[in-house]
Amino acid sequence: MNDQDDQYAADDEELGELEEGGGVIEGGCIAIPDGEYELRYVFYETGMFFGSPKVAVHFTIVAPDEHASVPVCRYYNVKELIGPYRKYGGYIATPRGSLKREYGRLVREPKRPDRISFSVLKGRRILARLATVMRAHDRADLAPDDQYSKVAELLRIIDDDFGL
Repeated sequence: MNDQDDQYAADDEELGELEEGGGVIEGGCIAIPDGEYELRYVFYETGMFFGSPKVAVHFTIVAPDEHASVPVCRYYNVKELIGPYRKYGGYIATPRGSLKREYGRLVREPKRPDRISFSVLKGRRILARLATVMRAHDRADLAPDDQYSKVAELLRIIDDDFGL
């Protein structure tokens, strides 16, 4: 045994018995039942997600109560990102993409694909359809413990009264 091995042994004695696989994964995704949920807009960010430029719009579940405060995300493909990837970054939406289509359904048809503002969603309840992701980006099946929920579609604005 060398000096480094002695140090590891001393550290192990201080920590006590360690269990195999005792690590914690932070920021893990949560799987909830598929269906319609009321959401609250939190923020959006731009970046390269799953190998292509996207806008990730973050929400929290408002209702039903048993899932309140659970974070969920809606990813939109975009034509181009403008500037660095960041929270509230710039982007140009695809002309016939789901971002432009859903925004038009919720708010109004955007005049320019680079002028879509999510700030109009603040303080509003949004009805959305959530779905479980069961396959990875490479189409490999995910184990049940690795499956998670995502926002599949924003359906409509329910009301403007969030008590803010």
